[in-house]
Formats: sequence, structure tokens, C-alpha cells
Amino acid sequence: MNKAFIDYSVLTTKYHNDEINVKQVEDVYREKVDPEIESIPKVWLATIKEFLLEDEKLFWEKEVSETVYNKLCELFNIAYDNDSFFKRLYGSLEHFFIALSGYNDIVNTLNLFKEYNVPTELELRMHYLPAYNSILEGCITNLFKFLRDNIDLADLKNLLDQTKLDGLVNIMRTRGLDILINDIDIDIRNAINHGGIYAHDEKAVTFFYNKRQEGTLSKELATYDLKRKITRLIDCASSIFVGILRFFIEKDVTFNLLKNYTTQEGIMVYQSLVRLELSTFHKKCLFLTNEFNVNDQNQVTVSFHTDELSVEDKLTFSIFTFLKLLHYFPNAQRFFLRFSSERTLPSYVSAAVSDIEDFINGKISTLEELATLIIRKESPLLWEPSTEEIDINESKTAYYNNIKKNDYEIVNIRDVSTEDLKRFRVDLFIGDVARKNHVKKVVRDAINEIRVLKNYPNLRYKVKHGEIYADAIYINVFKHKAREGRKEKHLISNNINFIAAVQYNKISKNKLAYETERNGVWKDFIFRQEGDIEYGWNPNF
Repeated sequence: MNKAFIDYSVLTTKYHNDEINVKQVEDVYREKVDPEIESIPKVWLATIKEFLLEDEKLFWEKEVSETVYNKLCELFNIAYDNDSFFKRLYGSLEHFFIALSGYNDIVNTLNLFKEYNVPTELELRMHYLPAYNSILEGCITNLFKFLRDNIDLADLKNLLDQTKLDGLVNIMRTRGLDILINDIDIDIRNAINHGGIYAHDEKAVTFFYNKRQEGTLSKELATYDLKRKITRLIDCASSIFVGILRFFIEKDVTFNLLKNYTTQEGIMVYQSLVRLELSTFHKKCLFLTNEFNVNDQNQVTVSFHTDELSVEDKLTFSIFTFLKLLHYFPNAQRFFLRFSSERTLPSYVSAAVSDIEDFINGKISTLEELATLIIRKESPLLWEPSTEEIDINESKTAYYNNIKKNDYEIVNIRDVSTEDLKRFRVDLFIGDVARKNHVKKVVRDAINEIRVLKNYPNLRYKVKHGEIYADAIYINVFKHKAREGRKEKHLISNNINFIAAVQYNKISKNKLAYETERNGVWKDFIFRQEGDIEYGWNPNF
């Protein structure tokens, strides 16, 4: 490798090794979008691949995408000059990236709901109603602002003052883009925003909204029709994105072209473009920021969601990413990368820019030597993916219902098992009791209920699980229910609602010492061991 002249295209190719072939994506693009395209700029490659091959994103409509594409081509052709056009385009990309972020969040939520068996009435309240607002406010409104900014460059009127959805809808209607607004109902949006919703049951919803002189009006919509509206709006957004991306690809709008228009006000756009440059088909850059850290160093922080990478692969990917980041942020002092994936614990690795520069300048001879230096100096936390054969759906949907009895209730049941111990942590509410013997009886009954619960495998690390007795149970005992964070839930002696911190251990050697707590906030607790249960009594009980 010629370290003085790093070939970033070669590094990019390495990123894509063993991933979906770039040629395959370009062939699908020619088939579905534009048969004349020669190649796709790196900055848009991972994004357009999602609209070509991923569920939920591939149901875009060609007529809508072509309308958007043709409008942008028209604006480009009538622009005073290319420089003024791309300067305005760069400024409008802030709305594009906000829209893309909102769109991805909506699609991810939609995919999550598919994984869980959610009752229809809950799905309506938790998903359909919020999703309608999210797709309109977070995504489509910003896509319309992107289009508005570019239309304004060639329009006789000042369109930039139109910031609300109804004004933006009017711009689309009067500038030849009425195909984009067919499924937008501002009345429903207003009803959701202002709490004017009455869900009869899982089958229908009534929306109440205000029409000024007409007063409060209403309209009823079947849940099925609301769902269809949402999916049509998602598909409309997908279509707009494809039309915009087609324009970018045909006009060869690359990172190098756009970076010429970077301003201090446009740093969010620059960071978003770098995210796309760093992303691959299976290693998606979710977040990037350039700011000063706690040590007052200029640090670039980057988060990736990846396929399941080994520790070695993560380290290799990190080093190549550090080299690319130096190209994009030459004045940075530190780089910090985070990794997340479905079956691996969150990982991170950092590096001093001075070490990366030493490698480029030949003071560090090999990539292996650089990796060794980073491991020694930075102590990265990198985890191997879990390879245990488990039922992934069972693990994802694991949930414990509250256990309600006549004289007590067990809530907030959490599986805190390790590889060797099946363990639960719970809160127990037993009402206005005054005698310790009563508490002990309820605690024993609660333990008998909890210890037989089935627990489930963990996606990211191995735990002892199954229909076997629990090895340990940790119980916080209170009189009455209280909100998390309120004083009534604090495990301190001056909380009169708190009764005891209890731990049950099938084998005594597994008992938690709680040394920090016993020497601190629990120093006045009264600890008593009774058989296989230890009570840490609130002295004020």
C-alpha cells in the first residue's frame, strides 16, 4: 500500500467484499429505474440498494418517481448556471436527510410490529396513529421542503416562506407535482396533533378537527382504510426518494462535487454525506458527529449497525474507517467508533489521529503494527457475536406479565441471568403491612411463583435458560406502587414506602455481597439471613 496516497476507492471495494455485488445492484437499477445508467456514485449506492431490494422500501411507484425526477431535471436545465443550482441543492439537502432519517425510523418501526403479535386495538393506538403523523410531519413535509427550496430558485414568487404542510401541499399542487399529494389528509393530521381522536374499537376511528368559521367537524375512517393511507404515504415517500436519487445518479452528484458547497451552516449535510460514504450494504453508518469531547479534543464519533462481525473483522473495518475519516475530517484529534448488531453486545474502538497520521507518514510500518498500537493504547471493547443456536423469535418476544394475587403483586419482572445462573429481579408490592412475619410469608409465596418461570435465551450472550428452577431472585419490597424515579421507589431508609431488599439463593455461595450499597446508602439496613433468603430491612419499617 502506498500510504502517502491512500486510494479510497480501493478501501471502499474492500468494504464490499463478500457483500452483495455492486454490479448486481446496478443491474437491478437499470432494470427498474434507468436502463441507460453507467454506474452509481458511491455516496448513493447503499441507499438506492435499499429501495431496490429491501422489504417495505421497494414498493415505490414509477410514475411518481419519474414526476419528481423530471421536475428536478427541468429545474436543472433552466438554472442560471450549474454553480447556483448546486449551491441551492446543497442547502436543500438538510431537508432531504431529515426526511430520510424519519422515513427509516418509520420503516424500522413497521418491521418491528411485524415481529410481534400485537392486538389490533393496541396496534391502532401505538402504531397506526403515530405512524400517520410521523410519515407526514417527519418525512413528507421535509421532502416537500427539499423540493420547495429547489423550485424557488426558478420561481417568480418567494416560496421559502411556506413552511407549513398546507402551504407546501399548495406548492406541489400548483407546480405540476399534484401526484404527490393524493393521499395527504391535513384534517386527520390536525385531529391527531390536537388529540381529537375517538377510537370506537379496533374497526374504526373518528377524527375531530377545527375549520375556523365552520367550527369543529369530524370524519370517520375504518382502521383498514387508515392503514391503507399510511402504506400509500410510505410508498409515496419511497417514490419521491427514488426520483431524487435517480437525478443525483444521472447528474453524477458525487461527494466530491457537493463538498465544494459546504458551509458552517451546512455541517449537518456534510456529516450526512460522510455517513453515506462510510456505509456499505451490511455496515450502515447510523450516526456521525464532529464535536469536542470531555477532554476538549476535537472528536469524530461514528455509530454503525452491522452484520455479525468477529472481533478481528471489526478491528480491520475500524482501521480502514479511521483512514477514511482522516480524509473527511483532517483537523480531528480523535476518532471513536461504535458497533451494534442483532447478536453482538455493543462494541467500541477509538484511535488518536496522530497514530493514524504516523501510519500514513511511514512511522508505523504495517496495518498490523497500527492495530497492535490501538489495542495497547485505547483498550477497545470488542465482542464476538453469539453463536448459540436459539429460537430468535422467542428471544425477541420474551415478556413477563405481572403476577397479581389477592394480597400482593409482582411487577417489573426482569431476567438477569448469567451463563451459569438463572436469575430474576422483581418489584413486590404488598400494601399497608406492619409485621415482618407477614412480609416473610408474602416473600416466600412470591419466590415460589417466580422461581418456576420459564426464561428465554439472550440474543447477544449465552445465559442459563429454560423451564428449570431459578438459582437466584432479587426482590425490592414496597408497600404501594409508585412511578419509577419517584422517591417512593428509592431503596433508602427514609423512604417509608420501602420495606426491604431481599435476595433468594438456591446455593449460598452465589449470594451477592452488595458491598458498595452496604457501605453506603444501605449502611443502616438490618440484614438477616433466614435459610436461603436474606432480608435487608429498612430500619424504619
